[in-house]
Amino acid sequence: MIEIFSGGAEFTCRADRELWQGEHITARFSVPRYGINDSFDMENYVRHGRICRVDHISPNVRRIALEFSEPLPFEPAQDDQAQESQAASQPVSV
Repeated sequence: MIEIFSGGAEFTCRADRELWQGEHITARFSVPRYGINDSFDMENYVRHGRICRVDHISPNVRRIALEFSEPLPFEPAQDDQAQESQAASQPVSV
């Protein structure tokens, strides 16, 4: 996985099967959901979507940009921002 957004993802895959822009595929992946004290759980997702772009990285590797039919129920960057905000608002005892 290269990048994950609520509405899509970019990932690499082997070039043993030709994929094309506009093709509909199903992706299965896991995303870490961070909690307090640097804890996290992996959440598994299955998303159907449309390929927006296919980059030929090498003869053996493709980079795929996929737009999900249904967005994720969160923004992946939200967890990090929420954690930083929570840490900044906690009182510090000296």
